[in-house]
Amino acid sequence: MVAGSVSAIGTGVFTVNGGAAIFQNTSPSTIFAMLQSGYNGGAWNGSSGINSTTAATDAASVHAIGMMQPTAGTTFENQPLGTADVAIKYTYYGDANLDGQVDGSDYSLIDNGYLTGASGWQNGDFNYDGVINGSDYTLIDNAYNTQGAQISAETASPTAQIAGAGERHQFRNRQCWDY
Repeated sequence: MVAGSVSAIGTGVFTVNGGAAIFQNTSPSTIFAMLQSGYNGGAWNGSSGINSTTAATDAASVHAIGMMQPTAGTTFENQPLGTADVAIKYTYYGDANLDGQVDGSDYSLIDNGYLTGASGWQNGDFNYDGVINGSDYTLIDNAYNTQGAQISAETASPTAQIAGAGERHQFRNRQCWDY
């Protein structure tokens, strides 16, 4: 589903300037690779994948697109997620649990991710390089120290599908938000 600031641009590029989305029946590694490409070393202007003009022009460099891989019973923005779904959200660097703020629970997640050698946004890999290290701690600390209000999402009107990276991704009805 696409709404307002979440749009398909060209072939294989999604631009996310706010809000959130759920990709159904999509491999987490596919979305991770799309985010890596869009992240483009922190510039958020990749010519393919999932990028963000808003994050790219953020003078404080505290905004990013986060990713969540659900487990059974997970909800995202008050919507149930299937175990084959992947959620993304425009949020702060360091918001590992995608609740729109950086707090102690996010520090617990990055610390656990570091200690266990995990990767992925929800474990603290905020620069999508596949490892949790000092660079990720710098991103979470900067966002924590300069974050504004909690980022929330509102329900937007549905759109059926968008395509990117040579694939079609089906979105759940009423599960993409714009604010």
